[in-house]
Amino acid sequence: MRNTANKDMTKKVKTVEELFLCECGDTSDQVIMRWFDDQDDKCPNVYVSFFLRKNPLWKRIKLGIQYIFGKRSKYGEFGEVILKPEDYEKMQKVTDFLKKSYDAIEKKET
Repeated sequence: MRNTANKDMTKKVKTVEELFLCECGDTSDQVIMRWFDDQDDKCPNVYVSFFLRKNPLWKRIKLGIQYIFGKRSKYGEFGEVILKPEDYEKMQKVTDFLKKSYDAIEKKET
C-alpha cells in the first residue's frame, strides 16, 4: 500500500539550539533555547530548557510533603543564570527568530 502522508509532515525540520552557560562557570547553571528555524509561521515558539538541581531523596520527600500541605517560600522558587556579554550574539539570534515569526504571523493576518 502506498503512503499518502502529507509531504509537509515528512519534511525534515531544521532545529536551532543556543546554549547559555552561567558566568559563574558551574555547568549545572545553563539554559538551552531551541526553535524550529524554517517553521516561523507554523511554530513561532522558542523552547527554553534549564537544569533543575537534584536533591537527596529524603530532602525531595520532605519538600514534597511540604508542597502537599501548602508550605511555600514567600519569595517563590528561583534559579538564575548570569549571561556573559559574549552571549549577546546568541540572544540576538533568538530575538531575530521571534521577530521574523511575529512578522510572518502579522502578514498572514492582514
